[in-house]
Amino acid sequence: MKIKLLVLALSISISIVLVEAALRLLYDVPPDWEEPQTRHLLDPQLGWILPHDDQSFTIDAPVETNSLGLRDDPMPIEKPPGETRILALGDSFTFALGVRFEDLYVQRLERLLNRESPGRRFQVINAGVAGYNTTQELVFLQADGLRYEPDLITIGFYWNDLLGNDKPLPVVEGPIRRDEARETESADPGHLLPAFIRNRMRRSLVLYLGVTRAKNVVAALGQPENELVGIQRDIIEGDADALERYWSATGGRLRELASAAAERGIPVLLVSFPMENQVRQPTPSPVYAEALRAEWAPTGMPMIELEAAYRASFEAGSNPYLPYDLHPGPIGMQIAADAIEGEIRRQGWLGLRR
Repeated sequence: MKIKLLVLALSISISIVLVEAALRLLYDVPPDWEEPQTRHLLDPQLGWILPHDDQSFTIDAPVETNSLGLRDDPMPIEKPPGETRILALGDSFTFALGVRFEDLYVQRLERLLNRESPGRRFQVINAGVAGYNTTQELVFLQADGLRYEPDLITIGFYWNDLLGNDKPLPVVEGPIRRDEARETESADPGHLLPAFIRNRMRRSLVLYLGVTRAKNVVAALGQPENELVGIQRDIIEGDADALERYWSATGGRLRELASAAAERGIPVLLVSFPMENQVRQPTPSPVYAEALRAEWAPTGMPMIELEAAYRASFEAGSNPYLPYDLHPGPIGMQIAADAIEGEIRRQGWLGLRR
């Protein structure tokens, strides 16, 4: 019996190794997850914030935060004379999960503007924090963002920003007090396995693809496991009625944000990032982009959609996304930077023209 079990175990192990080897001929090898991964601190106004002067990783890309708690170069809050500032609000697409600092769309935009406008100094400020929704971006703008004296604000929008915007707006009690922010109760919350084991398992294509397919099957067979999954399903299926309350709440926050900027004469550009499955295979109904544009239209400010540019890149053989994640990679970041720079010139903002 023991020999049979050993033979069975050996056969299974060999089969897994062979399948893994075959998959690696078809797919890119997942990256090594470095430690420590980026952590967040608890904040009463924003829910969570990045720690200041911190060093970590997002997947395998180094992350350094400055003294202001931003994933950006060191900078003063006060705008230096002669500097033009763009404040980039957003979630993990702006923070740039899995992407090196020099490849962030905010950094690529900053370099592009400075290169194309000799004699001027542009600073594009990365205020993106993973997991933020539109309400949190509004609170950040009120608490800290306007202190940077931006000449233009961009909002990076992704479909999961729809969640949680129907909650009451918290009382904004002045600037973020980063030195008073608290650590989370666990440095590794929500996981049964320690990080070093999880990170080794993530290197396996068999496990990665197996878990991904299993999640899709479970979601297809049963009820959505959480509200976010339900929102994504409704977007993919084009169920505008189910999404109406989310769009209503989110649109209200977007308009509040635009109004706060307009009161100070600051233009706002909304940047819509598409879902990867929109790019690979168009959804049955363009409810995502159309609904976002309808909610944004009352502001009178422009919006750019990256779906067409991402799809063209993908069809040309250049994947705008990370190989094993739904976030944009360096190619997608460059597309976003080019689109934003082009719209700035089209609008004639910041004294720039085509």
